[in-house]
Amino acid sequence: GTEPAGAQVFVKGYSAPDTPWELLGETPLEQVSIPYALMRWRIVKEGFETFEGAPFGLQSLRALAALKLEPLGSRPPRMVRVPGGRTVHRPSIPTVQLGDYWLDRFEVTNREYQTFVRAGGYQTREYWTEPFVDETGELSWDEATARFRDATGRPGPATWELGTYPEGHDEYPVGGISWYEAAAYCESVGKRLPTVVHWFKALGREQFSDMLHLSNFGDGPVSVGSLGGLGAYGTYDMAGNVKEWAWNATEGATEGGRYILGGAWGEPTYMVQNLDARRPFDRAAAYGVRCARYEELLPETLADIPLPSPEFVRLEPVGDEVFEVYRRMYAYDRSELNAAVEAVDDQSPHWRKELVSFDAAYGGERVTALLFLPSDVAPPYQAVIWFPAFDALSLRSSERLASEFLFDFIPRSGRALVYPIYKGMYERYAPFRGPNDFRDRVFQWSKDLGRTVDYLETRADIDPRKLAYYGFSLGAWFGPIFQTIDSRFAASVLLSAGICLFNTKQQVGPELNAVNFAPQSTVPTLMINGRDDFILSMNESQLPLFDLLGAPGDNKRHAVVEGGHIPSDRHEMIREILDWLDRFLGPVGPRAPG
Repeated sequence: GTEPAGAQVFVKGYSAPDTPWELLGETPLEQVSIPYALMRWRIVKEGFETFEGAPFGLQSLRALAALKLEPLGSRPPRMVRVPGGRTVHRPSIPTVQLGDYWLDRFEVTNREYQTFVRAGGYQTREYWTEPFVDETGELSWDEATARFRDATGRPGPATWELGTYPEGHDEYPVGGISWYEAAAYCESVGKRLPTVVHWFKALGREQFSDMLHLSNFGDGPVSVGSLGGLGAYGTYDMAGNVKEWAWNATEGATEGGRYILGGAWGEPTYMVQNLDARRPFDRAAAYGVRCARYEELLPETLADIPLPSPEFVRLEPVGDEVFEVYRRMYAYDRSELNAAVEAVDDQSPHWRKELVSFDAAYGGERVTALLFLPSDVAPPYQAVIWFPAFDALSLRSSERLASEFLFDFIPRSGRALVYPIYKGMYERYAPFRGPNDFRDRVFQWSKDLGRTVDYLETRADIDPRKLAYYGFSLGAWFGPIFQTIDSRFAASVLLSAGICLFNTKQQVGPELNAVNFAPQSTVPTLMINGRDDFILSMNESQLPLFDLLGAPGDNKRHAVVEGGHIPSDRHEMIREILDWLDRFLGPVGPRAPG
């Protein structure tokens, strides 16, 4: 029950925020059955603040059952109370017994931040409590604050002009601010930046996959709270929209990196659960803030936190005889495809979209694939086959394709983009049961890819001599395996690739290790990586893979671009990819009349 008792408790499904609330009863509630699913909870009592949140998991639901209601007017404006408790995240993050604390319900908006700017926040030194440090050392006040200018040279976020934000964007989250600006803003309103452990405690990470569907990972920011991505204790938009600066520094990182959490628009959805860090002077458009207020702040929560270190593979590649054993594990028997075109969509001005299906190479299953055929190029088309990142494993419908902004330029530039729905993704969802099941799943992915090529070879409108593989993150990590197993690719693009054991708990075996396949891969390969990728670092992950790739001389290229795991300059990424495809597939054919 609640304290005090007598509160009305309402629930509804998490993914249906616009449906009516259903009354469960009054506290204390006993012997009440609810679905084993993420739910939205609303607790109401006259004279007290209303609670609304989406807790899940034993610790979160226990906190809900013992909820202390706050007298009306006692809650700080636009903040939520997060109940304390023991935090357990990952080895690099300390386990701490936290007390209750307050966190902003929404990301700081343009309207709120402008109050800080107009009140002289950039000139009030007491708000700027930390030394300014970059790669050259400590900077003076004047040197540092000269960097905190908008596009017209006025004090303010990098995304603003003339000291203000775009008209109509009052409730959009402020973006384009550095860690120093974020910390100064919080100080100016009597708050602090949240620590990493406090931020993750409020997120309620058990609800990750459900939150994705109502969070903003699109093409730009949206008004705070507008999509319904509710956190465990009443926060909104902790996943997506803008990334949020946290207090902690990265232990031993160059230039004193600071953590920035939650993922942002334009990033893959899995970034919400990753520890990410950036230079504290960085002011990308998607860098924002929400603030915290503590009744008690333990020193250990403020400590530097080591960057997470994936277990990088340092094995020597196996010899030819052992490699041949691994290669045969991926083989499949050619059989009838029994292909069918399931649906056609001509609504886009840029492409004709076909949903096709054909027999899988295992289990009597069917593989479905989406074909985006360019509208203004005459067939036969060159074709690029896409393999997505991890987030495609957590989505249930291909109506919303993960990271579409990373491949939609392919059909717009005149080539067919082929998106197989690989085993376990979207409508073919299937959970992993263990490490052996995961191994078999990778074999199935390779077979799905091979059967897709088999299918494309049957189509008169596809040129089978001009096929390319394009993998991102998960697809790039396994790319050296897939492009070695299937020799029908004329070119390959690996975006955000590197060598690592991406799942250290499962300890994947050597038959899934790109180290053993990369030297055998002779297909011309473009690797594109962000310079500041904290998931796959340059020296420990990116360069070792590039060096191992068997493509000779100029037939492999490592394009290092600005950004982290996702390149921040999409135009630069597109130029690199299209130039590579032009070189090894040939220029796109003549444009269709009209």
